[in-house]
Amino acid sequence: FVRACMDAARGDVTTLKLFIASAVGGYRLGVPLPALGSAVAACEAEHSTAGRPLLPEEAELRTLWLSLVYLTLEAEGEAAPPGGDGGDGGDGGDG
Repeated sequence: FVRACMDAARGDVTTLKLFIASAVGGYRLGVPLPALGSAVAACEAEHSTAGRPLLPEEAELRTLWLSLVYLTLEAEGEAAPPGGDGGDGGDGGDG
């Protein structure tokens, strides 16, 4: 994710698009948002793209991006697969 942000700052959104596509894939597979966030955090901890632990605000930004992907798909009417709640715990994302 850090790489995606650094690339975007230079005007290259390719890496960010790949991050978003991964989040879309998680949504379509019915992976709850907290589980996806935990999996991404675990991957980042093991294979740090920043070369260091993420700062709290960087981790929050990553979570925000994942949340925005899920909320956008919900708002566009894309249904999560049966058994998946789209990551909002079944409450429509309002709480």
